[in-house]
Amino acid sequence: MERSALDIKQDVTEHILWDARVEGADIEVECDERGVITLQGRSPSYLARQAAGQDALSIPGVRSVNNQVTVQRIRKGPERSGEELCRVLRDLFALYPNLAEEPIKVEVSDGIVALHGSVDAYWKKLRAEELAFDVAGVKEVKNMLTVAPSGNELDRKVAEDIEAALRRTGKADPARVTVVVDGGRVTLSGTVDDWESYSAAHAAAKYTRGVVDLTNELSII
Repeated sequence: MERSALDIKQDVTEHILWDARVEGADIEVECDERGVITLQGRSPSYLARQAAGQDALSIPGVRSVNNQVTVQRIRKGPERSGEELCRVLRDLFALYPNLAEEPIKVEVSDGIVALHGSVDAYWKKLRAEELAFDVAGVKEVKNMLTVAPSGNELDRKVAEDIEAALRRTGKADPARVTVVVDGGRVTLSGTVDDWESYSAAHAAAKYTRGVVDLTNELSII
């Protein structure tokens, strides 16, 4: 039985309110007749923003999620100077072997962090952003890192590697997932059965060598 947009919206709203990871967030939920969820509002952390999106995708009837929630921290204690935040972030990146050797430049103005430079894998770009968001005193992160793969991976090989990863894990049916790669920019489209399959397909693309950007247009049915 197909669920109404109102029922789906109610379940998504209640599930987000239930999740302790999203505590302190102010999130509005909208659902259209196709089961597409739009999340808007503010979140106290990057983790809470991501958790809200995962919560929405886990509800039956949700086909995709447009997560427009912005991260806005609740200030606690004295505000850190830009110089101090730069030092903390550089030291933090140095603790991670996968980021320590990457030429990442950090700039901070009024709590807004800008990341410049390049990394050799798409997931490293996302990891640097996640780490920066979780530093106390950071209000916003502008991720301007470029992805420059160390190898010379061709688009066809990138697509083949993603499809092979899908087959190995067995979580998402490769026959229902279309992988398009253009200049290292990957677009996933098609359908999957549940959030676990959606997440597995996303990870298969995210961690493949040669990927410089990822757009996930998969729908859950």
